[in-house]
Amino acid sequence: MAKIRPAALLTFTAAGEVKREIDEALRGHRNWLNRFNAMLVCRSRPSPGDLKKNSHLRSEFGKWSGGKINPYIRRHPQFKALGACHREMHKAARRLARTVDKGRPVTPKHYRLFVESEERFTDSVGAVRAEAREFLHYTDPLTGIANRYVMMHRLEQEHERIKRSSQPCSVAMMDLDRFKKVNDTYGHHAGDRVLQGVAQYLLDNLRRYDRFYRYGGEEFVLMLPNTTPAKAKGVLDRLRRGLKLHPIPLPGAEAIKLTIRASFGIAPLDPAVTVKRAIKHADSAMYAAKAAGRDRVHVWTKTKKRTPPRRPAKAKA
Repeated sequence: MAKIRPAALLTFTAAGEVKREIDEALRGHRNWLNRFNAMLVCRSRPSPGDLKKNSHLRSEFGKWSGGKINPYIRRHPQFKALGACHREMHKAARRLARTVDKGRPVTPKHYRLFVESEERFTDSVGAVRAEAREFLHYTDPLTGIANRYVMMHRLEQEHERIKRSSQPCSVAMMDLDRFKKVNDTYGHHAGDRVLQGVAQYLLDNLRRYDRFYRYGGEEFVLMLPNTTPAKAKGVLDRLRRGLKLHPIPLPGAEAIKLTIRASFGIAPLDPAVTVKRAIKHADSAMYAAKAAGRDRVHVWTKTKKRTPPRRPAKAKA
C-alpha cells in the first residue's frame, strides 16, 4: 500500500474506473501483440502503422494513453516510465516490421530485444493496475479508508514492532452515538453520508502517523503508535470535541446538518496479549463509555479476578 493515506489518493469508485480503463487498454495491446506475432510467424505483410516512426501513437494503447484518461493515471509516477517503455517496445517492433517488409530474416538478437521491451512495458502497466486492484481489495467501499483486513495486518505488524522496541502503542474503538436514530429518521443514505463525513474528519484531524480503519457498522478502530493510553486519551478527547463542532451536511434539497457525537475506548497494544484481545479490551472500554453517558473517552483498566473464599473443611466424624 502507498505511504500516503488512501483516501487522499484515490476513491473506491475512481479505483474501479482506473482498473477498468487499464484492463481495456491492455486488451487493445494484447490484440495488437497477437496480430504482430502472427505477422512475424507467417511472414505476412506488416501493418502500415507498425512501419511508421510514430507507431507507438497509432496503436490502440497509444491512442488511449494520449487521449482523455483518468487523472489519477496521468499523475501516477509510473505513467512517464510507462510511456517510455511503450515507445521503446514499438521502436523494437518497427525494426522487426521493416525487416519482414524487406523480405529479410529476423535475427534472434532483434527479436529478443522486442520481447524484453514488451515484458518491461507489461510490467509497468501491471504495477499501476495492481495498485488500483489492491486499493479495491483492501478499502472499505463506502468511506474509502482501509478495511478490517488491512487493520489486522497493520496491528499485527505494530504488535511485532513493540515486542522488539518496547515502545508503547494504543488501540482505540470508536462508536458513533445514537447512529441508529440517524438511519431511522433520515434514511440509510443519510447514515452513509455521516460515515463518510466522519471518516473524512478523522483523516483531516488525526496525527500524521496515526491510522484508522472501518471496523464495521458505525465503528472505527484507531491505532496510535508510540502513544500510551493516558496520552491517547488526550488525543481522542480533542477529536471527540472537534467532531461535535463539524456538523455533517446530509444529501438532499433541505439544508440539514447533523451534529455527531462518539464514544471511545482505549487499550494498550500489549506485547503480552494478542491483537484480538487488545481490540476486545478497547471494545469493553468503549461500552463503558456508552454506559457512563456516551460522548466520552474511557481507558481500559485491568480488573483482578476475585478468588472465591475456600469452604471450611468438614470436621471429621
